Amino acid sequence: MKKIYVAHPFGGREIQKVIIGEICRRIIKLGAMPISPVHMFGFMDDGVPDERKRAMEFCEEIIQYMDELWLCGAWEKSEGCQREHNIALLELVPVYEVAGWSGDRPLFKDNVKPSWW
Repeated sequence: MKKIYVAHPFGGREIQKVIIGEICRRIIKLGAMPISPVHMFGFMDDGVPDERKRAMEFCEEIIQYMDELWLCGAWEKSEGCQREHNIALLELVPVYEVAGWSGDRPLFKDNVKPSWW
């Protein structure tokens, strides 16, 4: 089963957590396992600098074990997502940018799809 790391802006906003949850449900329907750091570390306070820093360290550690990293939402405006993207590239984890969805099917930027797709 493919393990997909979901990189999506959060910023401590509850609505983002709901959106990320929906993305994860869609990934499960595709037969893959979503890994959402927002849900894994939701007990940490994104507004406390030390907790945010520690959560990012956890994220950076987890990425190396992923089969893929999917960039979702306005990821390019998020410092955290940019860091996750860079770590994935350093760890040679394939990165795909989700440009949107057609029902439960992701639409990938530039039509660059995972090989298993």
